[in-house]
Amino acid sequence: MPETFILKANMQSSGQCIKVIKKKSETDFEKLKKQLHDWLKPENTLMNSLVTNYYKAKPMILAEEYIENIADQLYDYKWFCFDGLVYCCLFVKERFGSEGPLFAMYDKEWNKMDVQYEDHPSCDAEKPKHLEQMIEYAQVLSKGFPFIRVDFFDTDEKLYLAELTFDSSNEGFASFHPAEFDMTLGDLYKLSLDK
Repeated sequence: MPETFILKANMQSSGQCIKVIKKKSETDFEKLKKQLHDWLKPENTLMNSLVTNYYKAKPMILAEEYIENIADQLYDYKWFCFDGLVYCCLFVKERFGSEGPLFAMYDKEWNKMDVQYEDHPSCDAEKPKHLEQMIEYAQVLSKGFPFIRVDFFDTDEKLYLAELTFDSSNEGFASFHPAEFDMTLGDLYKLSLDK
C-alpha cells in the first residue's frame, strides 16, 4: 500500500467505518487490525438491518486511493436520480469535522433548494467544476432504475464516481424539512407492475 490511503467497510453507511491512513509508516497495525475485525462482526454490519441488499453480502474491508480537495476533505455530491432523470443533489462537507457533517440540497442548475436534511446544519457550496459531467454520467448510470443515488467526488483535476446506491439516505429513514419534499421525491418514483 502507498504511504497514504483509505480503508472502509463495505457493510456500513454514513461514514461510520472509514479510516484514513495518513502515514502508513507511523500506523499501529495491531491496533488497526482489531478495529477492522470489529467492523466485520455481523452485529456491527448492516446484514441485520432493514436494508435487504446487505443480507447476502460478504463483509470485507476495501482499500482505496486517498484523494482530497480542500483542507483535507473531499466534497461529496449525491445525485437523486429516477430512471435517467437527475433531480437534485445532496451536497456534503465536513464529514469528519468536530461539528459533524454539513449538508445542502441543490437542483441541477446549482440553485440551493429550501430543503434541510434531517437536523443537520445547512451550508453553502460553490458550483462544482465538473457539474455538467456529473449530470451527464448520472443520467446514463441511472437509466433503467426507478431510483438510484449516484455519488461523486469532484477535484480540480478530475471527477470520481464514489458510489451507486438504492438507499437514498440513511437507509430511507432520513427526514427532510419541509416534509413535503418526501412527497416531491415520491412522485418522481415510478414503479411498473409490468416488469
